[in-house]
Amino acid sequence: GAIALESPHAYSGTIKAQVSDVGPYREFLSQRAVFPLSGGAVRLDWEGDGTRSANSGAFSLVLDDLVSALTPGGLTGTFEGTYSPENVYFSVFDLKREQGHFTTTATLARSGLGLKNAVLREKNQIVATGEIFLPLNPFAVFAGTPVREAMVPDKALYLRLETKQPLRLRDMARLSGQKD
Repeated sequence: GAIALESPHAYSGTIKAQVSDVGPYREFLSQRAVFPLSGGAVRLDWEGDGTRSANSGAFSLVLDDLVSALTPGGLTGTFEGTYSPENVYFSVFDLKREQGHFTTTATLARSGLGLKNAVLREKNQIVATGEIFLPLNPFAVFAGTPVREAMVPDKALYLRLETKQPLRLRDMARLSGQKD
């Protein structure tokens, strides 16, 4: 990659990284303000360019049983997409755990958080489909703004959920890396 030392500090680059077990790096990562990771594998491919004020890029992230404070049961999934300032689009958002499988496309934007074409499967059978739009600025929440203040005014919440079988919350929690 390349980084300009003079303003506007233009850059372009590519990163390809793979770690078969992040556990041995726990202390190193926690000292660098990365949320504590206890174990699991990570593969990252990233390509981007821009300046301090405008940037864009594409990414592919594969997690295999990634254990952290937020995912004590391990998180396994594939995430691919693109980003630009205050907009992240996931063309692939795919979580797997045991017999469960959740896929969707997702958009994070200042105007809200959206999931489309969501499908939840258990043992290769469709359990539910749906989509949602939540008028919440996720970037404000990530920056520490309370949720009630990060809600986007004058935008409606939208939810469509079609269940084919009973939903088991325990199985859905496991997909997101939670323990029983």
